[in-house]
Amino acid sequence: MHDAWADAATEVAKRSRTQTRRRLIEAAPRVFVERGIGGASVAQICSAAGFTRGAFYSNFESKEELAAAIYVDHVDGLVELLSHRVVEQLESGMAIGTILREVFDAIAGVSNGSDWHLFRLEMHLASRRSEQMRRVVEDQYERLLGAAEEALGHAQAHGVRLQLPVDVLARLFVAVRDGEEMRVQAPVGDSLLHPVWDAFTIIPSDDQRMPRA
Repeated sequence: MHDAWADAATEVAKRSRTQTRRRLIEAAPRVFVERGIGGASVAQICSAAGFTRGAFYSNFESKEELAAAIYVDHVDGLVELLSHRVVEQLESGMAIGTILREVFDAIAGVSNGSDWHLFRLEMHLASRRSEQMRRVVEDQYERLLGAAEEALGHAQAHGVRLQLPVDVLARLFVAVRDGEEMRVQAPVGDSLLHPVWDAFTIIPSDDQRMPRA
C-alpha cells in the first residue's frame, strides 16, 4: 500500500511539473519579445506565468535554457505534423494531395496569432552572440529540414513525382515557410506552400491536383 501511495504521489508531482513547465514555455515568449532575451529577468517571466522563482528553477537552470526549450517545443509541433500526421493519414488511405493540403494549412496556422515570429527573431539575434543559441537554432533547422524530406519521401513513395531532388524541394518548402512566418496573422489557406507544391510536383492521376478550399 505504501508503494502504491508513493507511486501515485510521484505521478502527481510529475504532472504538476509538466504543467508548470508548459505554462512557463507559453508565457515567456511575450516577455522575451518585449524585453529581449538578454533584457528579460527571471522574475518578469515568473510573474507572467504566475509562478515563483522556485518553480522556474525547478524546471530550468536559466532563462537561456527556457528560450531554447521554447524554440525546440515549436519545432516539435512542426515535426509532428510533417513526420507523424503524414504517415498516419497515408496509412488510413487518404489521398496524398488531401493529406498535404491539410498539413500545409496546419503548419501555416501553428504560428498564427502568436508572438512566435517575433520570438524567433530574438532567437536569431541571440544566436549571433551566443554559441549555445546558435547551436539550438541550427539544430532545429536541421530537424525541420529532415522532417520535410521525410514527408516528401513518403509522397514520392506513393507515386508523387517531384520536379526537384527531395533535399532541394525540402529546403524550398522550409524557406517559404520561414518567409511566411514573418507575416503577422497570415490567413490560413493563403499559404504559398500550396502553389509551390503544385509547381514542383505531379500527383498521380487517380489522386488529382491538391484540392483547394
